[in-house]
Amino acid sequence: MRLEDFSYDYIIENFPASFQKWYDQTESFDKLSDNRISDIETRNKIKLIVGKLRDGAYIFIEPDLDAIKTFIKNSDKIFHSNQWTANYHTAIRLKNGDPLKHVELFNQIKQSNSFAESNLGGIFAVPNYNAQFPHLYSIVKNVQDENNYPIYYPHWQAMYKWIMSKDNCSFDELCTFYRNFKSASDLNKYKAFSGAINAFHIEYLKWCLNTNEGYNKTEEARKLLKKWHFENEEFLNLIHTPMQKMDFINLDKWRLLNEPLFKSYIDCYALLDAKKEEEPAKAMMKALTKNGNLKAVTEKDYSSYYTIARELGIYYQDSSDEFHLGDLATRFNKGNLSYSDYLKYYILNTEFLINDVVVHPFEEIFSVISKAPAALDDIAKKCTKCIPASQRSDIATDKLNIFIRRAVDAGLVKKEGELYSLAKDAKLIQPAIQKSGLSKDIFTEKFVGTGKNKQENIVKEMIGRNIPPSILGGGAVPANGDNDPDGENKHPLNQILFGPPGTGKTDSTIEMSLKIIDMESAETDPLRKREDNRSIFRTQLNKNIFFVTMHPSYSYEDFVQGIKPKTSDKGELLFEAKPGIFKKISEQSFPYINSSYFPGFLMSVFEEDVRTIVDPKMNQQQLLDYIGNKCGVSGGTIKNTRDYFDNVVGNISSRVGYSDENFIANNIDKEFYVKLSKQYLRIPKNMLLNSFKNNWVDKSNVEISQEKTPSNFVLILDEINRANISKVFGELITLVEDDKRIGGANELSVTLPSGEIFGVPPNLYIIGTMNTADKSIALVDIALRRRFQFKPVYPDPSVIGNFGSVDKEAKKKFMISLNEKLRKEKGVDFQIGHAYFLKNNSLKDVINQNILPLLTEYFRNDLEKVKKLMQELGNPVDEDHYTKTGLLEHK
Repeated sequence: MRLEDFSYDYIIENFPASFQKWYDQTESFDKLSDNRISDIETRNKIKLIVGKLRDGAYIFIEPDLDAIKTFIKNSDKIFHSNQWTANYHTAIRLKNGDPLKHVELFNQIKQSNSFAESNLGGIFAVPNYNAQFPHLYSIVKNVQDENNYPIYYPHWQAMYKWIMSKDNCSFDELCTFYRNFKSASDLNKYKAFSGAINAFHIEYLKWCLNTNEGYNKTEEARKLLKKWHFENEEFLNLIHTPMQKMDFINLDKWRLLNEPLFKSYIDCYALLDAKKEEEPAKAMMKALTKNGNLKAVTEKDYSSYYTIARELGIYYQDSSDEFHLGDLATRFNKGNLSYSDYLKYYILNTEFLINDVVVHPFEEIFSVISKAPAALDDIAKKCTKCIPASQRSDIATDKLNIFIRRAVDAGLVKKEGELYSLAKDAKLIQPAIQKSGLSKDIFTEKFVGTGKNKQENIVKEMIGRNIPPSILGGGAVPANGDNDPDGENKHPLNQILFGPPGTGKTDSTIEMSLKIIDMESAETDPLRKREDNRSIFRTQLNKNIFFVTMHPSYSYEDFVQGIKPKTSDKGELLFEAKPGIFKKISEQSFPYINSSYFPGFLMSVFEEDVRTIVDPKMNQQQLLDYIGNKCGVSGGTIKNTRDYFDNVVGNISSRVGYSDENFIANNIDKEFYVKLSKQYLRIPKNMLLNSFKNNWVDKSNVEISQEKTPSNFVLILDEINRANISKVFGELITLVEDDKRIGGANELSVTLPSGEIFGVPPNLYIIGTMNTADKSIALVDIALRRRFQFKPVYPDPSVIGNFGSVDKEAKKKFMISLNEKLRKEKGVDFQIGHAYFLKNNSLKDVINQNILPLLTEYFRNDLEKVKKLMQELGNPVDEDHYTKTGLLEHK
């Protein structure tokens, strides 16, 4: 649908019912006058003037003055065109100082063929009267000749400018537009034009919404409707409303929802909630820039509050227009709820009013794919409440697909090829589908239409409805380590920081790592905190934090385990297993399960942990028998294990009757220790890590450090995208998932090339960094994308002000302008980060030493493009130097 499609034939062919509706509702002057003027004397005076206007030979005379003034005084009451028109019946002065002569005025209007020809423009002393006079002129001409002169309605002016792509609309231009509109000969021209304008406007807006034409087109149509139908509930339901009455599930989306965009909405309304920003559009620009997804949008694109944020129940406004983040959004913002889990609340709780029926879309989708995997078209055909048979079109199906895609991101649905199926057990999902059970009328009263309380109800009473904790966790891109709804673990187990060069990705891993091991500096000054963190980080390197720079030749043997040949003392060729960095760190962070010397890792007395959980009244023997039963051995074996451990590490004096000869664990089957370890992992995690650190020890190193040791470990994989991920991780790419780790709900282990059993510890955090100028995240191995949370790190000009540097303001201004151009020419991943501007050197030095070389690389040595770009930024290169050397240098 195009604006240039506007015509009677197009509208009557495509939207006959809509046209007829608006044609019937339009009333011309005579009918309006009868309906809106109740006083008979006034009505008769108006009819007198109407008759004389339509009499081509009649010339107004002085006795008509009272009736003319009555006509003018009531003009706005009849047409609702512009309240200024009524003022012209009073004593108004002309520019030359003379009073307005109303009789002469009406004769000039009547006898003219156009406003320009009338010579009435600019005749009044008061500028506002000149500006508003075309409205009165149009009313008089419309009453005189309805077929050639429209009313100069602001809405019709706006429609003319919109359809014709004009900046202005004079009355004469509107007349030409009106006369060129050809309708059926048996129709009233004025009513046909009005009906066509209204029908086209409404259907164009619906088309924009249904086809996701983008914000600019949609919002322009919305704004025009808002000005036109500010009292009409039908149209208010299309403008800035929390929820609409729908014919089929119809989500408002003009940008594809993903985690960075979701995070931007959260950040935007967090700024508004904290009163750090007053205008949503400005707040959104800051949030989009921070999260690296500004792209080519501007403040204008987010001037409407009606965004995905409203639909997702992120925020609401109270009666004082104050913004508030919802509870779920607040939990996400604090790191206590993942993106996928937020979407679970949305998918499992959201209902819509479709054809006057309260519909839960996911209930419909679930009923289809719980039976068997299905293609989108099949789902659409069977979701009869979401898409009634009369509405089954590509648009309607695509709208359902938007909802299904969000269910995929939530980890409730998965797509394999062209088929969709459940990503979790149906018995787990079905009880989690929460329905309001409300009647249509009560649902409408609570959620549908205008009113600020409607959005608050959606946030609190719909999206925020509780869902079973058992359904949480997992998903396509988990945002916190174990997706714990209570937020005990607020750090993602697997994450990758991505963004353009110089945005501080590697530097950010320092602070993240120290937070994870709970050793971050408490300093508040940004500069001192940065230095403190760097110092602490260095002390923890190769202890609890490990750093690896990936490269193209990095291999599985380097990362996990390699088999290396060696010669024995007798000259025999032997093969020795050599652990890679990942295996070494795993053993150090959770040694009892991954050691090549299993009997050296023995369990101490964790009876009190078990006793507290199971039965505080258990005596010693009952407790040992309980643990033994869980491990498949006798209570006596558990006692011997405990006694041997205590004897070796010297935790307590040797127990009475203990001797090495009697201890069976010297030759015990390795399988027993695996069982024992797994049972130990059944202890809740808030007890687990501290207990494990105190109660497990390597037999070959019995010295226990008294120094406080952090319980978490971090592996930083810098430049992770430069390596071949499939080659490096091998089968471990599956084991790093939260639920596949040791102690997880779906715990897995593998057999390494050496024959050892290996699992990934639950307290080992992996942080990768990735330069998007080298490789877009769209090209990243899909296996990696599923298992890692990708966090954008994009240029932040505000950082420049936090560190000692000369030319701060000039650097900030240059960086902002440069990145604005790079986003348009190269894309968001080719911006230049703030790190280049933090040194204590001049802007000129930064440009010459860092920026020009990078731009040369970005533009593939096309120096003319670089020169042009620098010229546009107001920082031209030295032409003399370029001519002499062929090299770029800033003046």
